Amino acid sequence: LSIPKGMLYILLTTLIFSTMEVAQKMVAEDFSPTQITMLRFLIGGILLLPFVIRSLKKKHVHLKMADLRHFVILGLFCVVVSMSFYQLSVERMPASVVSVIFSGNPVVVSVTACLILRQPLTKTNISALLFDILGILIIVNPFDTKLDPLGVVFLLIAILTFSLYSVMGKKYVGPFGSLTVTGLSLLIGALEMLLLLLIGHIPPLATLFSGIGLSLFANVPLFSGIHADNLAAFLWISVVVSAAGYYFYMKAIEETSPHEASLVFFFKPVLAPLLAMWLLQEQITLNMVIAICCFLIGALFDILPGLLHHRRKGKYTVLR
Repeated sequence: LSIPKGMLYILLTTLIFSTMEVAQKMVAEDFSPTQITMLRFLIGGILLLPFVIRSLKKKHVHLKMADLRHFVILGLFCVVVSMSFYQLSVERMPASVVSVIFSGNPVVVSVTACLILRQPLTKTNISALLFDILGILIIVNPFDTKLDPLGVVFLLIAILTFSLYSVMGKKYVGPFGSLTVTGLSLLIGALEMLLLLLIGHIPPLATLFSGIGLSLFANVPLFSGIHADNLAAFLWISVVVSAAGYYFYMKAIEETSPHEASLVFFFKPVLAPLLAMWLLQEQITLNMVIAICCFLIGALFDILPGLLHHRRKGKYTVLR
């Protein structure tokens, strides 16, 4: 039985990304949020670098200093800001909740693209956004919330800044390719994070960071915390999720289309909570089930029109 490449990449990405929050939860007590974010994307970015170089050679593209400045900005939004807040939310809330809410990110990207790039916002986009908002409200339940309010705020900041990164990165996908944009953004963002953490070890600056509410960058250990008990989870986050997962996702986009690859975020809200229940003994409440249904409906509104459009055009590999 042969499986189309595109479908295989989508399945692999879904399986890997569905483990992300669970694995991060497993090491949350051993690392600072900024430390684990820096380490996992530094390792992931280095592992992706050979594929980035090969992609650039294949496209006959030579990076200039002006291009690198763009990747510095993308890395700042993606790694330093978004993924740091994302890790903070994982530490404060159940992994299942974070995974389900973050899966609505493609819908937020559509809205952000409308606001920044003036791309048209369709009725299906608006419907998807409304169902995602409803899902968030059902999970958070503001009238009787049992979630950490700061955790919710951190997650929403992570989603909004990641959508900004996604929208800003879109115009560089054409000349450089998705893999290059992703790989260089992650690596340069990790290096920016490393620089901030190194600066945070200078006593006057560590005091300054702490004084202005940036204690997460002050006197943070760089490489300590890795030991036999968490090595497997650490390597999974760094090598499998942050390198292989992003690679497979980019390949899924190349082999199919962005709309078909977005199926990852349709299946993840179902699979990730099941993994959290199995590995972390988290409970799947009735609120969670209803919210997952809302996110699935929202994903259908967001993904289905594009899938049908590309199926009619016959431009991309069709999932069967």
